Amino acid sequence: MLLGVSHVVIATCIKKSQDLENLLKVLGYEVDFVETDLINSKYKDKFLSKKNKTHDIIFFKCKGRTSIEIVRYENISYAANNFVISLSDKLEQTDKVISHTLGFEIFYNATHKFQYIVDIYNILILQTSSIDDEIFFWTKAGFVSKSNVVSISSPLQSWSADIYFIEKPGTHDVYLDNYGFNTVSIATNKIKECMDYDHLISTEIFSIKINKKKMNIVMIRRKGYNVEILEIK
Repeated sequence: MLLGVSHVVIATCIKKSQDLENLLKVLGYEVDFVETDLINSKYKDKFLSKKNKTHDIIFFKCKGRTSIEIVRYENISYAANNFVISLSDKLEQTDKVISHTLGFEIFYNATHKFQYIVDIYNILILQTSSIDDEIFFWTKAGFVSKSNVVSISSPLQSWSADIYFIEKPGTHDVYLDNYGFNTVSIATNKIKECMDYDHLISTEIFSIKINKKKMNIVMIRRKGYNVEILEIK
């Protein structure tokens, strides 16, 4: 079964990482752990657009809010971003509202080229080529759907979330080394049961060790974003 949304992933380059880390700290996020020079699993090759042998992780937590994992790559790809997250406040006071979508004001941060909303709850807005396909995928995974929203409630407030979808035909594939937010990570205690979810491209189950914890992982590519399913051993 799924336990909740563990975190979201933002890919960046070493040059811009420190500025982003500083902005998150201003919003109340704290560094939970840092891992450097992690070898990219061979199973992730088809999820990378460029050759990156290693990556770094800076994992941020904030009480009650979805955790954010900054992943630094040496080689990064700049592609259109389909991902909107919710933050507690504006990243920079100069950030402007670029649209009103699903009743939310969408802000754009030009420094780091991603969109976000300011909201007290954990909300993700994902662009996809088919809302029906996404509702099918997430409800099969255990989320509850209502209209174009899927939700999961967890005893851990930071793992509870609402995911909204925007349908746009022709939405492109997203890679792990595409600059900006690109992946939703969900936690489970039975990863093998997750292998029959409807998906486009997925990896086999592979194991890694992060922050002194061994975990099993499956990567799934959806249209417009990626899903990481992790099981901590």
